Amino acid sequence: GIEAMAQVATACFRVSPGGESLGRPRLENLEFPRPIVVPAEGRAIRIYAQAEETQADGSRRVRVRIRSSVSQYDVDHFRGECVWVRRTEKLPRASVERPPELAFDPKDGLYGTIFFQGPMFQNVVAYHDISSKHCIAKVGVPGHSELYAGLKHSVVLDLPVVRDAFLHAVQACVPEYRILPISIDSLDVRGFRGGHVFLDARERQRNDKEFVYDLDVYDASGKCVERMRGYRCRILDEYRDEAAIARVRLLHDMAAQRKNASAQATSTELEQGGVDAIV
Repeated sequence: GIEAMAQVATACFRVSPGGESLGRPRLENLEFPRPIVVPAEGRAIRIYAQAEETQADGSRRVRVRIRSSVSQYDVDHFRGECVWVRRTEKLPRASVERPPELAFDPKDGLYGTIFFQGPMFQNVVAYHDISSKHCIAKVGVPGHSELYAGLKHSVVLDLPVVRDAFLHAVQACVPEYRILPISIDSLDVRGFRGGHVFLDARERQRNDKEFVYDLDVYDASGKCVERMRGYRCRILDEYRDEAAIARVRLLHDMAAQRKNASAQATSTELEQGGVDAIV
């Protein structure tokens, strides 16, 4: 849905006089009030886009809505704004080094249980760290040609199947609940290439109904290639598959045990260093 919105918004300027290419937009005020369930035979959607006048600072904004045959095209399922500015903000590099991968395979322990996504979307390949409020995940990036060989236009925001992995990776932080994305305050995309990228997701706030996360995505060199702010998820219900929850708890325990071992090793080194200094 997000990529479709960006495609149509970009087309507003491609068909305008001059037809200039504006690059990737920043997405703001994304809302997903009604999921679109797509059956095997497909689902018809309509995308409505309204371009505003260019602002004095040179920025351009297009408001986009997606409606679906499932609701007779009467209500919005997705909506948001695509914004182009004269000068894009430089995203900061990763400030800390990633810990090693945890010895846990998401395809065996998560997909098919708390992760319901089908094969095309199963791109979380490892976790480097995880707790109830934070995770660092390794996400696979398929080749563009493998997925979009028949597409007439190139994707605007890079591969949607990879971004979906960013969104569902945080579910493993709170396996006791089923959570559903309902909105994103802002999304900045710089483009990712290579076999893998690394998601760093942190909980900003929570209440008894919702969780809010901030997401940063880095390439192997530490360059920030995507930033998402205000990713809001609603709690649908409690997740009751005790065996699946136990597997996720094992992943959490592995991360916690490694942190404790690292802290103990650091403490021992400091103590030994202090003794050596006295001697």
